[in-house]
Amino acid sequence: MRINHNIQSINTYRQLNLTQASVSKSLEKLSSGLRINQAADDAAGLAISKKMQAQVRGLNQAERNMLDGISLTQTADGGLAGIQDMVQRMRELALQASNGTLTTEDRRAIQKELEQLKKGINEIANNTDFNGIRPLTQEVTTPFLPGANAAMVDIVFFIDYSGSMLGANRLDAVIQGISGFVDGLTKKSLNANIAVVNITTQNPYYKPFSENALVIKNNVETLNTATSLTKPYENINKTVPEGEIGQKLGYRSGSEKIFVLFTDVDNESGSGSEGDTAVLLEGTNDILGYDEDDIQTYVFSFGSLADTAFDQLTDTTGGKLYKSDEISTADDVKNKLQNDLTDDIENNSGGGISSEAQKGILYLQVGANQSDEMEIRLTNATTAGLGIHGVSVDTHEDAQLAIMQLDVAIEKVSMERSKYGAYQNALKYLHTNVTNAAENATSSESRITDANMAFEMTEFTKRNILMQSGQAMFAQSNQLPQGILELLKS
Repeated sequence: MRINHNIQSINTYRQLNLTQASVSKSLEKLSSGLRINQAADDAAGLAISKKMQAQVRGLNQAERNMLDGISLTQTADGGLAGIQDMVQRMRELALQASNGTLTTEDRRAIQKELEQLKKGINEIANNTDFNGIRPLTQEVTTPFLPGANAAMVDIVFFIDYSGSMLGANRLDAVIQGISGFVDGLTKKSLNANIAVVNITTQNPYYKPFSENALVIKNNVETLNTATSLTKPYENINKTVPEGEIGQKLGYRSGSEKIFVLFTDVDNESGSGSEGDTAVLLEGTNDILGYDEDDIQTYVFSFGSLADTAFDQLTDTTGGKLYKSDEISTADDVKNKLQNDLTDDIENNSGGGISSEAQKGILYLQVGANQSDEMEIRLTNATTAGLGIHGVSVDTHEDAQLAIMQLDVAIEKVSMERSKYGAYQNALKYLHTNVTNAAENATSSESRITDANMAFEMTEFTKRNILMQSGQAMFAQSNQLPQGILELLKS
C-alpha cells in the first residue's frame, strides 16, 4: 500500500474526465442538432458538407432567378399581345384603304388613325418595363430567324429613275439582285434593314426600312415616279439621320448607316455638291479619310461620266465606286450586289455581333455553377423594329404595300410571342429540375452534417450514467489510503 500515489484515484479521475468530455460532446450535438459542430468533429465531412451547402444555396438562388425570368418573359408577352392587336387593326385599315370606293379624304382619315396606332405601339414598346429593363425596345432579332444577334446595318438605296436607267434595264437588274443581296447580308451575320429614296423627283419620295426582300423589291418598283430633275446630293443630304427624310425612315439606335447610290448622272440638277455632301457624311466633319463614324457610301455608276463624279464621296466615307465597265450587264449588277457589295459592307462594318446588339441579350443564372446560364433575346417591337414606321395609305398603291408590310410585322410579332412562350416553358422545366436537384443535394448534406437524435440521446444516457458512476468510484478511490491509518494504529 502506498501513500504518495493513489493510482486507483488517478485512473478513476482520468476515466471521469473522458466521460465528462463525451457527455459534453453529446450535449453539443443534441442542443445544435448537428453531427459536425467544429472541424475536429469530422474534418473531411466538414469540407464535403460546405461544398454541398454552397451547391444547395446556389440552386435555391437559381430557382428564384428563374421565377424572375418567367416574370420578365410574361411582361414582354403581355406587351406584345397589345401590339399585336394594334397591328391587326392597322392591317384592317390598310385593307379598307385599298378599296377603290374611297376618296382621298377617306384615306386621309384612315391615315390619321394609323398614325395614332403607330404612336400607341411605340408607347407600349417604350413603357413595357420589368425592373428597369425594357424588353420591347431592344435591337436583337429573334433566334428563330437567320442573322440573330447580328451587327445592325441600316442601308438606304438611292435610286435614279431617269430614262436612261429605265431604258437600259439597269433598274430591273438592281431589283433582281435585291433578294440575293439581302440573303448575302444575313449569311454574313449582318442584321440589315433597307430603305429606298427616289433621287429623280421634284419632291423627294421614299419608302421606309424593311428587312423583307419582297417588300424592298416592291418599294423599288413602286417609287418609279421620275421627273427630269436628278438630285443625288440634295437627297443624300436630306437622308442623314437628322435630315428631313432621315427622320421619317426609322433608323435603329446604334446601327451602322450605309448609303448605296444607283445612277448614271455626273452632275447635280438640284442644290448641293460632292464636297459638301462628303463633309456631311464624314463623321468628324473634317475630310481626313475614312473613320468608323462615317456614313459609308457606295456608288453603282452606270455611265462613264459618273465614274469620276463620286470618287470623293466614296473615298471620304470608306465606301466604294463600282464603275460602269464593271456593271455593264444585268448579271454583273446582280453579282456585284450579291457578292462584292455584301463583302465590302461586312468588312467595313466589322460584321459579327455588335456591342449594341449585345445590349438586347439577357443571361439568366439558372444553376449553381458559373456556366449555368440561359440566354434570353429581347425584342424591338417599336414601329421601326417592326418595319411599319412609314406605313401609309395615301394612295391605292401605298395601301397595297402597307398590307404586305403589316403582314410581315404580324408574323414577326407572332414569332416573338412564340419565342417568349418557349422561354417560359423552358424556364418552368428548368425550375422543376433545379428544385429536384436542390432537394437531393440537401438530403446528401443532411446525412453528413445532421445528428441522429435518437442515437445521440442513447449515447448521452449511457455517458451520463457512466459519469455518475465514475463520480461515485472517484469518491471511493479517494478513501483507499485511509486503510494505512488502521495499520499505523495497530
